[in-house]
Amino acid sequence: MMRAIGRTDGYCTACFSGSYPVPVGIGMAKTAFEGAIA
Repeated sequence: MMRAIGRTDGYCTACFSGSYPVPVGIGMAKTAFEGAIA
């Protein structure tokens, strides 16, 4: 994928590599950041 765009920096590849740039909260609910629809 990165070869296709010609760059290797400036893009997050954590979903492919598993190396996330920030700690991932394992105990969070899937909907933790979703607001209620009124």
